[in-house]
Amino acid sequence: MSWLFYLCPLVPMAVFFLFVTLGSSAYAERKPEGYDFSTHKRLNETYAIDINNVYCGYEILEGTDPSTFKVLNEDYTTDMHHVWFNDNII
Repeated sequence: MSWLFYLCPLVPMAVFFLFVTLGSSAYAERKPEGYDFSTHKRLNETYAIDINNVYCGYEILEGTDPSTFKVLNEDYTTDMHHVWFNDNII
């Protein structure tokens, strides 16, 4: 018999182990207060929004308006009230 025959029963266990490991990691537990998964949208590598907040990494970007927030380029963003460089108001 092929080696694949012996390997196939192990695949579901490996996938289960991967999900358990990732699900219990520090990244899975780092959700800011008020985070709304159902409206979450990733804008680029750094920024994400949901119905309540704008996020820079894992931190809430205070003073932003999620409904008007736009990414201009990798470092600059804007909303109705401010222009931001990374997580600092200009």
